[in-house]
Amino acid sequence: MRYAFPIIIIVVAALSLMLFACRQQRSAQPLDVNAQMAALAHRAIQRAMQEYSKSMDYSPSSIEQVESILSILHEKHRAQPFSEDELTKEVNIWGAYIGEVAKRVRAGVWRQDSNVSGKDAMPLVHDNQNEIYPLAWVYKRITNGPEDNVWSKFQLTYFRDELLKESQRK
Repeated sequence: MRYAFPIIIIVVAALSLMLFACRQQRSAQPLDVNAQMAALAHRAIQRAMQEYSKSMDYSPSSIEQVESILSILHEKHRAQPFSEDELTKEVNIWGAYIGEVAKRVRAGVWRQDSNVSGKDAMPLVHDNQNEIYPLAWVYKRITNGPEDNVWSKFQLTYFRDELLKESQRK
């Protein structure tokens, strides 16, 4: 009996340390990919206003503003190629914004990996399991130029039926 109290103290202390360690480990884990992309999209809105005097509001038409920013970035990249880190930063910020706008048009979630394109492809997956790749769109727009217009891709991806009806009326 005389050892019972010290043993209880040791057990309680050990359990407390284990609980503390579990909480620390949980809080040290990175944000989930959906939270990361939402935060990057918010940063895109701030940068659009601060650096390009463009107002963006998560509306589909705001993708036109992104396209004009990407046009500027393409010209900068063409004149002085971005480092890999600079290019990745731009791709992530503007691609995240496009994806977050897409999620407001059609329900979807970001995934780290793709069933189609593999590990670290960062697709936006819609409820019908279709995957789109806004980060790849932005990468191609910055590196290739206007032939990879993100506004056109966005319209064709999300408003194809409306565009077809409109063209048939003309």
